[in-house]
Amino acid sequence: MPAQDAYQRPLVILFTGRQERPKTITQHMIPTLTVVISAVIACTNLNYQHSPRCTAPVEHFVVRHNGEAFGYLTSGVQFTQVNVVNDLTRLQKFQLEDAYWYVSDKGDIQAESSIEALSIYLSR
Repeated sequence: MPAQDAYQRPLVILFTGRQERPKTITQHMIPTLTVVISAVIACTNLNYQHSPRCTAPVEHFVVRHNGEAFGYLTSGVQFTQVNVVNDLTRLQKFQLEDAYWYVSDKGDIQAESSIEALSIYLSR
């Protein structure tokens, strides 16, 4: 086969492994782009118990002299546990991104606000 014939009828090996003749030069010059989108879903009161990201083990935490704590999980989620009123009550708000609840020496409290949690705490 003369060199000129080979130049006029090139064979192109595609990623599929097949050999074929291009119909137009742009068919094989347009790159294929694959986009991977990953959405991080925040921990909320509705999903934190069922999310591996929100229930990952604790990586690091620090407890302050007043009993407050903060740290982060192995998944990178940060958490805080802070006193609600003062050192006289043993009521703290635990927050894990958008999820939160109140913990006390009288048990866990689900409330919409710190005032409501304090009211429930004092009534127990």
